[in-house]
Amino acid sequence: MLWVSKAWGVPQLEKEGLEMVSVKEKPTLMLLILLILAAFALLSHVQTAEAGVNGQQIRFDCPFMRNATVTIIGPNHNGQVVQWQRTGVSGWIATWGWWWKGWVRVSYRNPGGNVYSQQVYVPRVQLYSDIFYVRC
Repeated sequence: MLWVSKAWGVPQLEKEGLEMVSVKEKPTLMLLILLILAAFALLSHVQTAEAGVNGQQIRFDCPFMRNATVTIIGPNHNGQVVQWQRTGVSGWIATWGWWWKGWVRVSYRNPGGNVYSQQVYVPRVQLYSDIFYVRC
């Protein structure tokens, strides 16, 4: 049940002139409430990177990278320079949930201590994918 104004047919906070109305009896009212909730959800949304529109996640592929530490330094989707570091146990590793754009430095250190580094340009916009592939 929902409190609704008789005069306007929309939810009201005031107590006078209200009656209990079933939402099933008022499909227009239900649609109006859904539209208001959808508008609120869209307008209150915190801006994050979207797939392929404001930065990319990076997938680093290197077949001989067993147990290597990968470090990526560069601008994220907000333009802040950040550092990401993980140890990969297979031949690839990805920055799931971390978004990059512009020039970034990708470095990896193998278990023997050798460090390899390369600078790559990650496009802000990329069609059909939100993953940018970097190979060793």
